[in-house]
Amino acid sequence: MSVIDEKIKRFETIIFSDVDAKINAVMAEADQHKKAALAEHHEKVMDEYFDYMQKQVKEIESDVRQRISRAELDAQRELLLYRNQLSDKVFSSVKSALLSFTETDDYSVYLSEHIRKSIETSKLGSVSILLRKEDLALVRADQFPAASVTKDDSIRLGGFVLLDEENGVIIDESFDSRLEELTSYFNQTSGLSLNQQ
Repeated sequence: MSVIDEKIKRFETIIFSDVDAKINAVMAEADQHKKAALAEHHEKVMDEYFDYMQKQVKEIESDVRQRISRAELDAQRELLLYRNQLSDKVFSSVKSALLSFTETDDYSVYLSEHIRKSIETSKLGSVSILLRKEDLALVRADQFPAASVTKDDSIRLGGFVLLDEENGVIIDESFDSRLEELTSYFNQTSGLSLNQQ
């Protein structure tokens, strides 16, 4: 081999090694750029995926809350229906018992005694005794000389109401109001209230 061939070969080796180094540097830079671009793209995709997952979680939570609210509302409706059915059953029996009682001789005694006691303990002056139509015959005017006896259509089950218009006093001893109070008390204390937690 001649000296020129050797110099050309050395020159080629230097050039090719320089070209190889530059190619390797360009390739390394391209790889780094590619890795950086992939990392950036990966991060962007992960952010989008995270946002999507958050949105899905919120939608699921909202759906679950709505289902729970519907279930609670349905349970409250069922409880109210059950309470009303139970109340109707219990208090229709009470109504029947009260109406049966008003047909006995004991009721006439009860009515007169309780009217007398109520007038005495309340120290009312001139009063009106309000009774249902069926009870007017049970109370004699001479039993209560300072009182007037009047029919009251709002009293359906029995009992009486004392009315002292002069002093603005009403004493309601009607079975109707007592039953209404018991119904309200039952609804509040039965453990079947809608407001319980």
